[in-house]
Amino acid sequence: MREYSELEKIRLQKLDRLRAAGMDPYPPRAERSHTSAQALADYAARLAADAAAETHAAAGQYTVAGRLRAIRVMGKAAFAHMEDAAGRLQLYLRADNLGEKYALFVDAFDLGDFIQASGGLFKTKTGEVTLWVTDFRMLAKAVSPLPAPKEELVDGQRPKSATCSARAPALPPPCAASLTNTISSRWKRPSSSRCMAEPPPGRLSLTTTSSTRICSCAFRSSCI
Repeated sequence: MREYSELEKIRLQKLDRLRAAGMDPYPPRAERSHTSAQALADYAARLAADAAAETHAAAGQYTVAGRLRAIRVMGKAAFAHMEDAAGRLQLYLRADNLGEKYALFVDAFDLGDFIQASGGLFKTKTGEVTLWVTDFRMLAKAVSPLPAPKEELVDGQRPKSATCSARAPALPPPCAASLTNTISSRWKRPSSSRCMAEPPPGRLSLTTTSSTRICSCAFRSSCI
């Protein structure tokens, strides 16, 4: 058995934190109503249809799923960037409407984790279309950290480098046991790949649609 690094040991402790809070770090199912691109396009169509619409109030209802690429926590509010196979979407989380789950996000979610988030879209003061998160959950906890970080803007500002990830292939979260309408055929799971009860450090991939059953499979180079 391989030795875990100190960072991996910390993330393994966060697995216990998630389970203690009643959140499965590798749930058997995932839901998604829109890709990031579809959500942005739908919101743009809403604004085009109503020029007088209030852009600073959340509108519509969207459920998206993807990998966390950047996180910036500011006390009782946080911004994050989520990436799926179609692009990126900024997330906005507030302690006053998420309650104890907000603390769980701050304490147990890291870059590279796959997240499912629901809410309405609005525009921030910098003009970035953002999902005002009303509910979220973990889809797959990444035990191994992503590659060395690089600078990027989150809501028009530079987060601390420790909260921002380097560019890596945009993989959709854990593999689908039933591969119907996969997000990206490039990441289809071969029938010979081996599923684990709990993924060890490695590349995770999710091919999921609304209510698609998924399994906890760690994609290694032999599976791609």
